[in-house]
Amino acid sequence: HKYHRDGIAGVLKTLGVTPAGPAAAYHFGTLKTADDILNLALRLEQGAATAYRTLASSVHNKTVLGFAAHVMVDEVRHATVLRDAVNRRNY
Repeated sequence: HKYHRDGIAGVLKTLGVTPAGPAAAYHFGTLKTADDILNLALRLEQGAATAYRTLASSVHNKTVLGFAAHVMVDEVRHATVLRDAVNRRNY
């Protein structure tokens, strides 16, 4: 994920855009079990993949679109592994 963050930030910087920094704090709710953590990770990965897919049609820069497509594929792969880990179907 650091690679994704740094790559997207780098692409934006080449376009003269200053990327947003990290949030001051993150709140993930109560995580008591491994399943809680896996389900949170799955929701985050699915959300990331959906965000990249949804925004792709509004991106007109080939460099940005190419990197975003690469990241989206990774997010889908991550979600696939996590779905298997929490015994959910991948189809």
